[in-house]
Amino acid sequence: MFNYFKADFFRATKESSFRGTILLNVAISLVFSYLFRNESGQEGYWETQSMLTSFIPLYFMSITNFFWGEDIYYRTINNVIIKSNSRSSIFIYKVAATLITSFAIILLNLCLIAIIRGIIGFQVSGYYLFTIFCNQLPIYSCLIMLCIFIFIYLDRSYQAYISYIIIILLFDQLFGFVIDSMFETNFMDDFLMMTNLKEICVNDVFITKTSSVALVFSLVYFSASYTIFIRKEFK
Repeated sequence: MFNYFKADFFRATKESSFRGTILLNVAISLVFSYLFRNESGQEGYWETQSMLTSFIPLYFMSITNFFWGEDIYYRTINNVIIKSNSRSSIFIYKVAATLITSFAIILLNLCLIAIIRGIIGFQVSGYYLFTIFCNQLPIYSCLIMLCIFIFIYLDRSYQAYISYIIIILLFDQLFGFVIDSMFETNFMDDFLMMTNLKEICVNDVFITKTSSVALVFSLVYFSASYTIFIRKEFK
């Protein structure tokens, strides 16, 4: 797997989608930091970061496509399987690489906003950044595992892109509308990942009902992805 990691690292340095994702992250962070430049203190930081949560999950597509999509759709995954003789180890490596890279993008986003607001004149503590990251991590993990599941399950990259985008952009609105129309209670609100990602409170209580639901679904997507990957014939 170490040789595979070196190959992926070298490929990442040459991959335009990786550079594009980072540059887009920087550009959007600059734009929203400027728009919220008059909002002071930690509240201003959170307003900026909350708006950016609509874009961050979309970055996961290029990362997942890099580690999964290209190998699966071009069938180069078969060469890796033959050399490794263990689909389980390949799966674990790819999941870990996808999660770590995605978390790095999230941290880059948090730090960029803090740096930009620091230049403007509003300081943000490192502990506050860490708290935001920990509060959001379960939901981000769920969305990343969902993206991995879609890319493994579907046969074409464009199908995976379209399906993920539709779920990210429309599921909360449609599902929330249906539930509100049928029931008077809001018992399903914890299942609306994108909505909760924007509205999640920054506090020291990391295990909440929403985070628990996100972790459960992360395990469901992980298990489903593993089952498909182990059994699927890549022809």
